[in-house]
Amino acid sequence: MEHIFLSVLLIGFFVVSDLIPMFRDENREKKAAWFAVPVYAAALVINVLIGLGVQMEMDPAVASFFDSLLGMKK
Repeated sequence: MEHIFLSVLLIGFFVVSDLIPMFRDENREKKAAWFAVPVYAAALVINVLIGLGVQMEMDPAVASFFDSLLGMKK
């Protein structure tokens, strides 16, 4: 439960310190601002799911792609 609280607190801090000023700025990059909204939402959902103990298995093809990208070896 404390994982969820800390995740929400941290993402809330980043939204307040990064996202809100980005939308208030007249010279903002609109694409970057609208890209950041789903990124923060996805981070929040993922962190809450992890905090609740939900385990998701990754497709082996996707896992091998990420392994090759990151250079991980088993």
